[in-house]
Amino acid sequence: MSPPCGIIKYLTSLQELQISLAGEADKSKGQFVKDLANLCELRVLKVFIVSMDERLRLDLLESLGNLHKLQHLELQHGYIELPSFIDDLSILQNLSSLHLDVRGLGDQGLQILDEMPNLCYLELHDSNGRATITGTANQGYFKKLRSRRLKRSMIQFVVNEDSGVSFTMWDSKISDNYPAAIDSKMKQDSSTRARTVMPNLEALSFQVVGSIMACNNGSLDNLGLECLASLQKVTVSLYPGGAPGDVVQNQKAALRHAIQDHPNRPTLQFKYESHYYEVANQVMMI
Repeated sequence: MSPPCGIIKYLTSLQELQISLAGEADKSKGQFVKDLANLCELRVLKVFIVSMDERLRLDLLESLGNLHKLQHLELQHGYIELPSFIDDLSILQNLSSLHLDVRGLGDQGLQILDEMPNLCYLELHDSNGRATITGTANQGYFKKLRSRRLKRSMIQFVVNEDSGVSFTMWDSKISDNYPAAIDSKMKQDSSTRARTVMPNLEALSFQVVGSIMACNNGSLDNLGLECLASLQKVTVSLYPGGAPGDVVQNQKAALRHAIQDHPNRPTLQFKYESHYYEVANQVMMI
């Protein structure tokens, strides 16, 4: 049921709103999205995007740019095209929690997210993309972030020759996205890794596709988790993808080894996936 046309702009004290967008923009729907800009006290906005044409997308982006008190934003199910969306997000200085589905975040988009001063929780699904950010041992990045969930992405931290630390995330099902440094033959000396990046991150979640990891000689003890000094919990969504059972077991053992080497000995949880987009109920605590 749609609200009466024009009523949303009068709800200026509204602090939480959940809406669903679908289909082409007609006059009433377009006006509703434009009127969101009047909700100057809005703290929480959840938008479930079933489908959305370009006009409606632009209206939504413009309205988001006026919600300066917004603290929690979810844009789910549809994939927001970049870079205009990320540019608009950069002015949401009070945003502390972000759930975002995008296509092709890229290095610049990841940098803009890093520059959000109060971001503490990030749940990100970057379809088909790969992005890298680099910080020095003194600077770090995502300094306030406490929890990061990468729904369909792999991750790795790599210490560079200049002592900077690069963080790379990529779509775990795309073999060409895997960096060469994930190769177990290129494993770094953990004693040389800086530990100041994402200094407050306590919970990290990412996905592993066993068959693609095997094709890229990947090793889960080569992810650079030692760079996360405050890490307390690691959750891995494991999709075998046709990989032999012994290969999957070896990958799990490698990650357990990395966790045991971490100074905090964070908890490790595996969630098994029967399909790339479907998480099974089977959960194992390690």
